[in-house]
Amino acid sequence: VWWRCGVVCRVWILFSGGCIQNIECVTWMCGHCAANGMPILQLVSVLLTTISGDLQVLQFFGYFKQTVTESRDEHYRVRHVKMYYYLEDDTLCLIEPAVPNSGLPQGKLLKRQKVPKGKDSGSTWHWKDLNVGVTLTIYGRAFRFTDCDAFTADYLTRNGIVLNDPEETPEDPYSVTRLPVDNPSLTRTGLSKSDFDQLKQFVMLDRKVLRFYAVWDDRDTMFGELRPFVIHYYLVDDTIEVREVNKKNSGRDPFPLLMKRQKVPRNPKDLPADFPSIVFERKPEELQDVLSPADFGIGETVHIMGRNFLLTDCDEFTKEFYRRNFGVEDFSTVDVDFGSAPPAEKPVAPYHGFGDPDDSLQSCLALRPKAPKKDEIKKLEYGNAVRIDRASGCRGG
Repeated sequence: VWWRCGVVCRVWILFSGGCIQNIECVTWMCGHCAANGMPILQLVSVLLTTISGDLQVLQFFGYFKQTVTESRDEHYRVRHVKMYYYLEDDTLCLIEPAVPNSGLPQGKLLKRQKVPKGKDSGSTWHWKDLNVGVTLTIYGRAFRFTDCDAFTADYLTRNGIVLNDPEETPEDPYSVTRLPVDNPSLTRTGLSKSDFDQLKQFVMLDRKVLRFYAVWDDRDTMFGELRPFVIHYYLVDDTIEVREVNKKNSGRDPFPLLMKRQKVPRNPKDLPADFPSIVFERKPEELQDVLSPADFGIGETVHIMGRNFLLTDCDEFTKEFYRRNFGVEDFSTVDVDFGSAPPAEKPVAPYHGFGDPDDSLQSCLALRPKAPKKDEIKKLEYGNAVRIDRASGCRGG
């Protein structure tokens, strides 16, 4: 009931089941109502719009992609959202469902408000612009809506909008990699048990190592040389270790390892298309095709981390392993000529006539000459002995 200056207007509206069933308006004394000076028909129209949209909300399900930089585990994230469109005042809000252990601030992404279509556009998003399989740009971010609830589908269909088919929401790549950790039971469901027994491999092959003697020929490069190495292949986990063979006066630091124990890919350049270029090495679980004992053998060249190693020999355990498992009988050693130059001769300079000859000889043997050692036995034996020479002259005829 509205009042103004004694003018009365009564409006009965029957609202049931989300729809207006009946409207009855009775006026006295005049043909218009005076609520803010608004004619009765216009007032009823506004009232109908408000009541018909009250408590009616369209719900859409969608997602948006967030770029992730400088990460070897993920390149982008797929974040799921829900959009609520309120028919009462044409406002909308965005809600992101909380994901456990995501590390992201989730919840309400956009509070309820009217959202403009663009920076220079004077209009806002209306429910007639909404549909399944469309992308809305909201404040510079693209949201893709893939589905809606039953009420939204029925409302859009009744108002003449052809509803598109629902789409599948893409999975978040990082969440897929985390699935074995977060839900181990889900990853084992429906999978056949592998025939490979890791426990059996550990019990039978623990502390059993194949040892190969190899050389790396780097003489094609400047200051390159032929260097010996020892390659260890650990049978328990198929890892490889490369150790240096240090020599005296080689001019190199006595560093023990050239490569620490790890799995070595057979082809390091065989990388997937989505592998990030900022990452230098792959994780152990990303390695599928790795070097195995079948790739090793005397006389074979093995490519390890950009270096070609020629296998020249192996120990007795390795020979027995290949004899028993691969049927190899020929273990001839590969002779490698390291080309070491013979030691240079040290010529002794002639005696120059100054000082004792033994003292002068020390200057040729060391940079800092030391006093020559005296022969004590000779001194005791001939210390008091005196040599006397007699001579007689003869007159020539």
